[in-house]
Amino acid sequence: MNLNHLRHVVTVYRMGSFTAAAAELNVSQSSVTKSVAWVEQDLGYALFDRRARGATVTEAGRDFIDRAARIVSDMDRLAADTATGRGERSAILRIGVAPPSLEGLLNRAIRTLLREPAQFRSHVQAGSTQRSMALLGQGDIDILVGPTEELSREQGFSLEHLPDFVGRIFCRKDHPLLREGTVDERQLRQYPIVVPDLSAPMVERLVRMVFGVDSGHVHLHIIDNFPMVAGIIENTNALGVASSTYSRTQTFLQKFRVVPNTPDHPLKISAAWRSRWLPSPPMSRFLNAVRRHPPN
Repeated sequence: MNLNHLRHVVTVYRMGSFTAAAAELNVSQSSVTKSVAWVEQDLGYALFDRRARGATVTEAGRDFIDRAARIVSDMDRLAADTATGRGERSAILRIGVAPPSLEGLLNRAIRTLLREPAQFRSHVQAGSTQRSMALLGQGDIDILVGPTEELSREQGFSLEHLPDFVGRIFCRKDHPLLREGTVDERQLRQYPIVVPDLSAPMVERLVRMVFGVDSGHVHLHIIDNFPMVAGIIENTNALGVASSTYSRTQTFLQKFRVVPNTPDHPLKISAAWRSRWLPSPPMSRFLNAVRRHPPN
């Protein structure tokens, strides 16, 4: 097998089908099919389950494809460094944020970097935790800020723990709940709640902590776009979750209030990068900025 074969295998995995992989690579589908077949013949086992709607990685193929993706990424990085010079390449910092609802919480850290003399360019992209972890493992992003529990499951990552993100239940400032002397779980369950898609287990824990029941017994809506959530809560009786830092700002207080007598919801946050790479100077500067202005 060669690098081209590995690239075809990895692209099938990323795109989910041989047809989509061929289109992405701008080659014929038969070329992709042959590459995968040659690799499978060398390995002695199947990498994908072929189905009418696409290709699904087999359990045996998962580890191989993960390692192949890193090889392809490393070779692409090596080629780019050779073509453009290491200095220019290392001056681009690709930052991942998961879930997207945490993206706005990095504003203070990013602003700190922008105030300093320009020594590198930053590219911030948000996505689901699972997808972002795959991008980090493949070398498509340099550093990822996300939930510690999910990031710690990947053995190939180095983690730096950041201060907890503390979420608070909030509502519009003229919400009926604010007219109550005390607020209990029964009253909270009367209203819809909007939460970010932190992954199903985390949503369940959040709902149980606040409402005392599982998500099947509340009006639960998952929207991972905070401006949209804010607009919904401003104009309805829905409840949402905001960071404790944001809940103290004038921008928040102009339209919203924290629901009284509801527990805070701490979420452990970490920054992760691939263990095999030492933090580059841009990564170190970003980490310093996040330490001073954590996403909480």
